[in-house]
Amino acid sequence: MGVMAGYEHESNGMGGAGSRGIDFVFVTPIWDFGDVNSYHLTVAPKAYWYEHIANENANIRDYRGYVNLLVKYGSPDGWQLAATFRKGIKSHYGSVDTQLTYPLSKIFSSASGAYLWIGYFNGYGEDILDYNQHRWVARMGVAVSR
Repeated sequence: MGVMAGYEHESNGMGGAGSRGIDFVFVTPIWDFGDVNSYHLTVAPKAYWYEHIANENANIRDYRGYVNLLVKYGSPDGWQLAATFRKGIKSHYGSVDTQLTYPLSKIFSSASGAYLWIGYFNGYGEDILDYNQHRWVARMGVAVSR
């Protein structure tokens, strides 16, 4: 078991009327089941407390809540499936964010350190500008970390 804790700032990088930002402190216990050098399961709930919320995001807690649950299965040198579940404090808000990654070096020998990435998001709170709008999004691309 491991633990991460810290202070996190999230911003949309915009200025003026479109500017949004939140700050929070968090703690994340991490449990790995199995050999971490092979296929294994990781479970990591993240509990957080909002320290600052921009006025434009005053009700973001309704959509994001106070806890995320990350569940991952895979291996460091093979595929990995990760899902983050989030429940807002209002009954019908929440989200599921899934990501499937695979080392590109297994496909292209010159692609060291990059991953094929396929993502799916369904729910609320994906970003802090449109957090109160339901989204269903599928994406594909390249990731440099997982």
